[in-house]
Amino acid sequence: MAVSEKEQNAFGPFVVNQPHIGLFEKLKMIFLGPFAPIRFIIAVLAIFTMTPAFRLISGSKHPIRKDLSPLRRLLLDVYAAGLFRFCILCGGAYHIDVRGKRIRMINGKHVSVVANHQSWLDICVLVSQRCFGMIAKQAVTKIPVIGPNAPVVGTVFVDRESKESRMSAIDAINDALTDPTSGGVTVFPEGTTTNGHCIMPFKTTIFRSAAPVQPVVIRYPNTRFNVSLASGDWKPNFFRCLTQFVNHIQVTYLPPTEREKDETPEHFAERVRALMADELGVPMVDYAARNKIPYREYLKGKISLDEAISRCV
Repeated sequence: MAVSEKEQNAFGPFVVNQPHIGLFEKLKMIFLGPFAPIRFIIAVLAIFTMTPAFRLISGSKHPIRKDLSPLRRLLLDVYAAGLFRFCILCGGAYHIDVRGKRIRMINGKHVSVVANHQSWLDICVLVSQRCFGMIAKQAVTKIPVIGPNAPVVGTVFVDRESKESRMSAIDAINDALTDPTSGGVTVFPEGTTTNGHCIMPFKTTIFRSAAPVQPVVIRYPNTRFNVSLASGDWKPNFFRCLTQFVNHIQVTYLPPTEREKDETPEHFAERVRALMADELGVPMVDYAARNKIPYREYLKGKISLDEAISRCV
């Protein structure tokens, strides 16, 4: 469906302009369609090994990361990374093109990972690179297997509607950055997924810490399919991902950077955002993440485009 200029201007980062589905893509979906559920089932069965494997490695039914020995923590991290690498392998990501080098510690402090956010695949990709300590919404705790085991690799859960929860998350982040037993911290500072054609304003929580950050840029260079979720329906997006012969993924680690003396968190966040936008070759835009909500309602036919635009902040 064609996107009007009015819609593009109002909701630019959330508009997913998929390439035209030509004959090759149609044939590919017909051919690989029957294999899509098989790919998915194999990945799910692999995920279900997480609980018994974590228990075996940790020697506990309810492992607590800080109570484990360095060797057990390392084995847990390697297993989790390998597990998620296998899952995206099931989806056709046979190779991840990694550029640059991940720096984990500087002067005894964890280096936070800050990455752009386009797809549900981003989390799988970063975990496969041993980037742990995700800041996740509270709803993730209800996901079978993933939710109960996420804290073992340092995941911090946040109720975005609760100021108290956000404040406790800040304390948890600061603790994780200085605790040598933690898995570090990984954040998507845009706070939501975009179409990959821009960089939205960053939330400044992670930039208030004295610890350095390492910008990470994720690209999906598929030419016939935009893997970005943005405001699109996850079901066709998921199906298209599983019906690609190859899903191309590129991860670029930029050099770590620290907040300069007398630099505000807001200015630090903008400086890092500019570095990532320059690497991606996309503009920095001013759109509020919460404007995605009325746009989704419009796409579902619940409200008109004019009403969706009027609800934007």
